[in-house]
Amino acid sequence: MHSREWESETITVLTKTYPECSKKYGCLVCTAGINSEGKWRRLYPFPWALFWGKTQKLNFKKWDLITLPTRKRAPDHRPESFEVRPTTIDQELKVVDHIGDWDKRKQFLQPFLDADLEALRGSDRSLGLVKPKEIYDFMQKDRQRITDPDEELTLERTEAAQQLLLIDIEPELVKKSRTPPEPLPWLGYAFTCQGPNCKGHEMMCIDWEIQELFRKQRFEKTREKALWMKDRDLYFVVGTTWRFKTWMIIGLFYPPRAA
Repeated sequence: MHSREWESETITVLTKTYPECSKKYGCLVCTAGINSEGKWRRLYPFPWALFWGKTQKLNFKKWDLITLPTRKRAPDHRPESFEVRPTTIDQELKVVDHIGDWDKRKQFLQPFLDADLEALRGSDRSLGLVKPKEIYDFMQKDRQRITDPDEELTLERTEAAQQLLLIDIEPELVKKSRTPPEPLPWLGYAFTCQGPNCKGHEMMCIDWEIQELFRKQRFEKTREKALWMKDRDLYFVVGTTWRFKTWMIIGLFYPPRAA
């Protein structure tokens, strides 16, 4: 059992996701990484206004080491999900280091590499790291045409879930996050993982880098970079949604291939 007391942690940031929005409660950014004890962490809620425009107060990035108070998020059953204090996070979060070297990043991640997606799906985990075996394509889908129930529920979070996420946030901060960034289509990879019986996956990618590239340069440029990554040593940071265990790509790691 995790303590419900606030405790300071040092976390290596592996990814930030593009904001997920609720009409009633505003837009949130989820951050995922690994703490100094080698445990996965999903941190939320960060109101997106803290990262954007005139209200920007946070500017940490991938591979920063950050310190901040966290505690286990009680309504969230996922073992890796921890909450932050959104109303004071700009004072409490400190960037203490950064891993800039590709080889050091890869050495850091190697102990956390999972065998394949099928093994992850059979576990109680909700965060992991997988290496795709073969990339077939990077795709765009019209969200209105998606028929898979899990994907629809991933894209349209229920209001009840958002209410639980934001129950402690002051109304003024929610108001600042009310105006969302541009809503984007389904973007994701078609690939096989390393599983011996893998029949292929089509998985949505909500990594901030990919989503923001689409927002600025649209699909062809985004697809070009997404497929450029397959010629490097590409890994996927993957995670599940809260209420429905639907796996998504939440981060990309693409060091150069060894000579």
